Amino acid sequence: MSEIDFPGWYILTMHLDAQGVILNANQRFLDLTGFNILELTGKSYTELLHSDVPEEIYLSLCETVNLIQSASAILKLCGKDNKHFWADVSVSVTMHDLELTSYFVVLTKPKVAQVSVASRIYAKLSQDRAR
Repeated sequence: MSEIDFPGWYILTMHLDAQGVILNANQRFLDLTGFNILELTGKSYTELLHSDVPEEIYLSLCETVNLIQSASAILKLCGKDNKHFWADVSVSVTMHDLELTSYFVVLTKPKVAQVSVASRIYAKLSQDRAR
């Protein structure tokens, strides 16, 4: 698998429904990942998570965002054709009449040190799970 690099000034966005299904993504996200909007629309956001991402990381992000209405994490995500990229993912909720209606996701390029720390955490959680 090859890693996709992208400029630090890129801002990638996605809009998800209340169940985490992709409703839309901006053109930069599409260009970076190689997907077209028809390939993404209707898919669960979890399908973009790389297999290296420990379930605990994703579940923690979901629990936090549902508790305080925003959260962020460094995630390894999949693009098309077995390519992957690291992103600093910020998620916030959209509410209507006190009910969660959707999620807005902003992805930016993480710092090298953040990726290094996240990689070590991923490896440690995988190692602990294997025991």
